[in-house]
Amino acid sequence: MLKKCIFGFVILIVFQTTVFAGNVGLWLNLGPGFGTVDEGSTFLASLSLQTGKHVLTLRALSTGAAMFDEGKTMTDYSLLYNWCVMNKNIFLSAGAGLAYVSGEIDHSGLILSGSSDKEDLGSSIGLPVDVQFFWRPLSFVGLGLYGFACLNPEESYAGAAICLQLGKLR
Repeated sequence: MLKKCIFGFVILIVFQTTVFAGNVGLWLNLGPGFGTVDEGSTFLASLSLQTGKHVLTLRALSTGAAMFDEGKTMTDYSLLYNWCVMNKNIFLSAGAGLAYVSGEIDHSGLILSGSSDKEDLGSSIGLPVDVQFFWRPLSFVGLGLYGFACLNPEESYAGAAICLQLGKLR
């Protein structure tokens, strides 16, 4: 996951310095949080492209049992359309889209135990929604709350993450 995040950030820098010189925003959100699946932890990463009040977001998140605990984990990969309002330092958006959702139950507990007793819950298409509130003190960094939910036939879930926002924000 870290390699994917670094790759995304490199792509962000390349696009920002070569393609987008006008009124277009492009940024990466990264952050930990909590979710309703097994009352567990969440990690969220998203890449957003903004033009005017329209934002297109690619989101990847995993929520559920902590890395060393038994339990259920749900993962989604989403494409969302958001509508936003903003001023110089505040960004607020809400959106919905389409998601590929998968889940698994880890019965082994500790990753280091050597056991791979995992039950695949299958995959499905879901309806992801999000709400974002960010404070952007500088034109390239922000800090905020990212609320999320995903309605799907496997297990619907919701949660929130505290995210760092990096990129061309204004």
